[in-house]
Amino acid sequence: MTGVKGSSSLYNFSNIRYGEPPMGDLQFAKPVAPKGRNVTTDKGDVGRICPQAMAAWEPILRKLAPVIFWLSGGGYTTGEKGWFDPAGLIKASYASSSEGLVFVSANYRLGALGWLAGSKLDRETMVANAALYDQRLALEWIQENIHQFGGDPTRVTIMGESAGGASIYHHLTAFGGKDKRTLFQRAIPQSIGWVHIANEKLENDVIDKFLSLAKVPDLEAARKLSTGEVQEASRLLISNSDWGTSTTDLLIGFNEDEGLIFTSPESNDDAGYRKFLQSTYSNASPETLDHIETKLYPPVFDGSYGYTNQTGHASITKAESEFTCKYGFLQAAYGDRAKSYRFNVYPGLHGSEMHYTFYNGP
Repeated sequence: MTGVKGSSSLYNFSNIRYGEPPMGDLQFAKPVAPKGRNVTTDKGDVGRICPQAMAAWEPILRKLAPVIFWLSGGGYTTGEKGWFDPAGLIKASYASSSEGLVFVSANYRLGALGWLAGSKLDRETMVANAALYDQRLALEWIQENIHQFGGDPTRVTIMGESAGGASIYHHLTAFGGKDKRTLFQRAIPQSIGWVHIANEKLENDVIDKFLSLAKVPDLEAARKLSTGEVQEASRLLISNSDWGTSTTDLLIGFNEDEGLIFTSPESNDDAGYRKFLQSTYSNASPETLDHIETKLYPPVFDGSYGYTNQTGHASITKAESEFTCKYGFLQAAYGDRAKSYRFNVYPGLHGSEMHYTFYNGP
């Protein structure tokens, strides 16, 4: 048990395992809860980045407090539970309630370890998007154990940014939005982002590229690789790529200029914008690209479409197709149960509100 830096009233349990190591037959499969109990757990001076480890931060409590479950972003390929120090957030929570809060963050599988999908996965022993099952197992762990850390399992808010926020979107819609278990009561998805894969062929193409880079014939053989070997193949795969009724309350966050950091500097003229469209929507037909370029986002730079130059043109196209339209879908689906904010503190880039979220900015 380790006190949070600069405070004697908070405790951090950094390395709680919520699932068995996803190795061997558990590679590319649903996670399973840990077997047995460890008498001694690492006290937490150094946070582990194992795929199925979590951290719990708690103040000294007199009664069960509400819980925030945090999912880190990182483009589905990077990120870990210790990226943000929640001490400032916990301290700030006392401004609105004397209860405080218990903060839990969890690692989940990344890259090829967590996000492969397609018909080439063995349906009997593997699952698509295994990382979502990791996150769900962590939520189940909270329901069963968080009271031991001072948390109230009936008041859980799931919160995440970028890939973490997009994961929340999928948990909200899992099982057709009719999950038999109530794993959280509120949700705060921030800067939701994911790229739609148009068809199963593209999913299987990703698997084939991964297997080629891993130098194995199939996914069963890939299960015998070390975690490091899988991660290296996943890294190469990324680096070689072209760039109903619900009782959940939502607070949806988005930033003023979500798309700019994902926009190439070369997108500064007509030819550059077309090249940007071709690389961003590589599966689209020339006719579809023409429609995007002339009808949806025409080269009109008087501000009436939200942009005054070609770079802004590309940035807004990127932001609306991969981020901001998803906020609108959620807002429309949840109606009065959803609130939203726009973070426009200059420059309002993707992820720039995180320092303010955790009260640890400059």
